[in-house]
Amino acid sequence: MSSLGARLFELRKRLNMSQEVFGSHIGMTKSAISKIEKGRSSLTEKNVMLICEKFGVNEVWLLRGEGKTFKENPGANQVMQMLHITDPLDYEIIHAYLQLDEKYRAAFFATMFVKEKKQKK
Repeated sequence: MSSLGARLFELRKRLNMSQEVFGSHIGMTKSAISKIEKGRSSLTEKNVMLICEKFGVNEVWLLRGEGKTFKENPGANQVMQMLHITDPLDYEIIHAYLQLDEKYRAAFFATMFVKEKKQKK
């Protein structure tokens, strides 16, 4: 069974993020992430909660290495991973968009595409 640090490292690599970028998503420094990955430090309950929430990670997998890495339906977080979104601002913008209901997404699209159509004329 792998250590918590090894699982954090594995997760970060699967998300294609540097220690600095990963840490910025959960309010931690590159140094703090490095210490956890090397087993010199541990995650707080708050950090575990943030990682699971932000990245759609299965808490049991993170803490004990059991089950699947990601929750069955993480939605926005899985999209971010597939698109290799690493910039924190891009992540927040896309995450916010994916949280919108269909009505607001349609309004957003209508606004964006109306502007684009006007520019093509």
